[in-house]
Amino acid sequence: MKDLAALISAFASLLWPVILAAVLYVLRPAVLELVSTAKNRKFSIKVGGQELTMDEANEQQQRLIADLQAQVIDLRNRISPELPDTENRSENVRATIAATPGEHEVLWVDDNPKNNSYLIEQLLQGGIKVRTVLSTSDGARMLKDGRYAMIVSDMGRNEVGGFNPHAGLDFLKLVRGADKDVPFVLFTNSRSYQEYRDTALSLGATYITSSTTDLAGIFRNAFGKRF
Repeated sequence: MKDLAALISAFASLLWPVILAAVLYVLRPAVLELVSTAKNRKFSIKVGGQELTMDEANEQQQRLIADLQAQVIDLRNRISPELPDTENRSENVRATIAATPGEHEVLWVDDNPKNNSYLIEQLLQGGIKVRTVLSTSDGARMLKDGRYAMIVSDMGRNEVGGFNPHAGLDFLKLVRGADKDVPFVLFTNSRSYQEYRDTALSLGATYITSSTTDLAGIFRNAFGKRF
């Protein structure tokens, strides 16, 4: 009896994969149809009693964020006008961008570009192209493709060989060796801002900030109503 039970158990363990394969084969057309049609489906949510697609909801959210940023920037400028040095830099940036030939394009170097998604989308909606790369070496290759209206870089990032806490400064030196005029913005965390601010400015950074709102203000001052 034990041998028979073992035989039945072994047979059952072999039978389940066969049954599963048979079911998948029978359902294969339906599964393929489900996969192919899923690409064209748009999930929806209800907001304020209205049914919105995720794209529509995301678009409204972006407009709200952009409006809030604009209000904050305007309020801050009224309360605390730019210092003469900063104001001169803003004027120089606008003049440099205006003199940049062709379509305006921003080169953005960051090993985690998802963190910048909303700002990138705002630039794109204003007709400003954005080229994102993940490392200093990739950024160096992009510099050979043409001149950019602005360059943005994070500070510390994963590079070949491991994490480089001052990769942004390394890229800044490389850029300034080739172009002394292109606006260069370092967008970093508060710790790196405190540690590297003076060094970055002495090496030729146009701006360094740890604030998303400040960066949005830099874009607005540089590109005007397009941002």
